[in-house]
Amino acid sequence: MIKKNIFFSLLSLFIFLVLLYLISFFYFKKFIGFKNLELIKYKDQIVFYEKYAKRLHHLRHYLSDFVDKDKLETILFTASELNKIDNTSEVLFLGDSWFEQIVSYKSSNQLIKDYFSKNKINYFNAGTTSYSPSLINIQYQILKEDFKLNPNIIVLYIDQTDFGDEICRYKNNKKYINGKLHAVEDVFFMPRVIFSSKINNKFKNQFIKDIYFFNFYIKERFFLALNKYKKIFNKNKNIYGCSTKKNMSYLINPSLNEIEYFSNTVADLLELLKNDIFIDKILIVTFPHRNHLKNVSNVKEIGDYTFEVGDIIDNYLFKNQSDKIYHLKFKKLINNKKILISYKDFIPNDQTSHLLENSHNKIFVNGIINEIDKLINIE
Repeated sequence: MIKKNIFFSLLSLFIFLVLLYLISFFYFKKFIGFKNLELIKYKDQIVFYEKYAKRLHHLRHYLSDFVDKDKLETILFTASELNKIDNTSEVLFLGDSWFEQIVSYKSSNQLIKDYFSKNKINYFNAGTTSYSPSLINIQYQILKEDFKLNPNIIVLYIDQTDFGDEICRYKNNKKYINGKLHAVEDVFFMPRVIFSSKINNKFKNQFIKDIYFFNFYIKERFFLALNKYKKIFNKNKNIYGCSTKKNMSYLINPSLNEIEYFSNTVADLLELLKNDIFIDKILIVTFPHRNHLKNVSNVKEIGDYTFEVGDIIDNYLFKNQSDKIYHLKFKKLINNKKILISYKDFIPNDQTSHLLENSHNKIFVNGIINEIDKLINIE
């Protein structure tokens, strides 16, 4: 009798769970739906993303105009072959959206092309939105190992947002192998895109696709709830990152531990580059955000920044003097009035202080070209 009661109890629980699943599925399908899923169309791109997103957290967006479906490497970098002669300079740009804009902004792209074409110098641009020192570290390893890039000049952009990204977004997702940084994992966006794209390519029947999508959605929601639970008891368990406003707040009044962590992260990247025997010169570029500048109307609801990532570079170079590393600190040029800048140069209401295309071209890219020209002519 007891066994029979247990059986019916378990059967009732099973039926209840099945009904709950079906009701939830149809409710989700009707009122929320799967229309907003991002899907990669091409199978080769899916394979490429699945391989490198495991290490790089995220890659260039597959719908970007400069990502070529027939050249998978453009998901990681763009290349310009302007000289077939060996032993000439090759330049690699490493950084975030500020360098990605060199590809997307037509005038900036043309200025770069004209300069390198005139000087017959090959260059590669690996700038990717939200890449900070940890991701650039891994990205450079991949470019060396899998794509055999051996540039002799590195142009490295470190943005003010890198500070918050490293602490808020990447710190708790790092993976090491034998003490060497190997990966920064993404547990949210890229896994969803890759999974959804594979299911979309595998099945023709939409109902079956929706079942798989919904199962993944449940798993994702459970993981998200677990993360929020962990955050209640341990603030360091945030594995999804934080809002732009929170990210930028780290520049207002960071703790000594946060500054030390970011400094060590930058130092790890610079040591990797400095110890590469193929690299002759490293040009580090930093640019202030509008909330660093007293003469510029700041973004509302944030406040003035007291921390500037360029100071981390200066401190590193003071402690580790090297004739290999140079620092183009735009804040210094602005403060000395060698460069004039106003609120009109920034994209309106952009909390991350990107420059408008004309300013990006004439101030940012032109300044970098002038420094590259100096480096090339140093004997």
